[in-house]
Amino acid sequence: MAEKTVKVFALSTCPWCRKAKQFFKDHNIPFEDIEFDQCEGQMQKDALAEMKRYGAGDSFPFVLIGDEPVEGYNPETYCNLLGIER
Repeated sequence: MAEKTVKVFALSTCPWCRKAKQFFKDHNIPFEDIEFDQCEGQMQKDALAEMKRYGAGDSFPFVLIGDEPVEGYNPETYCNLLGIER
C-alpha cells in the first residue's frame, strides 16, 4: 500500500499549526509544509484554491492526508487516516 501524502497548510504565528507539524515530525511522517502567510502572490492564491477545493473554512492548520481534509489540530484523526498508533 502506497504511503499517503501529507500537506500541512499553516500560519507561521499559529501555535496549533506548530503542534500539527511537530506531530508529523515526531511520527517520522514526511509532509509538505505550506506556510500560508509566508506565500506571496500566485503561490498564496494556489494554496487557497487547493484548500477551498477540499472544503477548508478559515481555520489553520488545514491538513490533507491523501485526499482527506482535516481542519484544525486533530492527532486522533491524523492517526486514523494514516493507520498509525497514537
